Formats: sequence, structure tokens, C-alpha cells
Amino acid sequence: MIEHVTRALSPPRNAQDRGPGVPGLFLEHVQHRFQAGCTSLMQLYRELLIVSE
Repeated sequence: MIEHVTRALSPPRNAQDRGPGVPGLFLEHVQHRFQAGCTSLMQLYRELLIVSE
């Protein structure tokens, strides 16, 4: 599950490297929500959009 979210947040392989920490910034939030029972990728994506603002 977390691999799917991390892959969705990662830049395309041919894009300029944004640095190793970009998906890591959201990993703690995703892990916390997943452990709390949220398994909807759409819901996690919406929350990450809000968190990233």
C-alpha cells in the first residue's frame, strides 16, 4: 500500500531529480493514516494534497 502512494508521489523517471526527501516528507503521514485504518488511496491522496500546501 505505502509503495503505491510513494510511487504516485515520485516524479517520473525522466524528470529532473527533486532530491531523495520528497516522498519522505509525506511518508510519516501516510504510515500514521494507514495504521489508523485508512486504506483508500484516493483519501490518502486528497489528504496529501492538503498537507503539501
